[in-house]
Amino acid sequence: MDFMLSTPVGEGEGGRRMGIRHPNRPCGASCDHRPYKNFYYAVGHYWDMTVKRERPTIDHSTPVVKHWSELGRNMTQSERESFYQHLGDSGSIDLEIVPGFINSRWGQELKGTAKLWVLQGFRGPGE
Repeated sequence: MDFMLSTPVGEGEGGRRMGIRHPNRPCGASCDHRPYKNFYYAVGHYWDMTVKRERPTIDHSTPVVKHWSELGRNMTQSERESFYQHLGDSGSIDLEIVPGFINSRWGQELKGTAKLWVLQGFRGPGE
């Protein structure tokens, strides 16, 4: 996440390792001239990292609570770590950086209840 937030839009290594920070270009007369380095691009807009509700958060394409209820509570520690480190079966990144208030809203829209107990295949640190 730090790489993406510190690298300007359009720069980086390609693919999902691209920057999302504002490119520091003049924005014209309609701009209020806040420091560009505090802005990042997500969900079709620039957001200000200094505004509490707009601070960047990580959103997994498969919600964490859904992953836990369906798979995580029956996985080994290393399998869960792979999910939280955002690597899918193919090694593809399945996360997106979004403002906190949007991530919270998306979480509230989820249906169902988390299953809090673990199953027989669950293993913790040290397995």
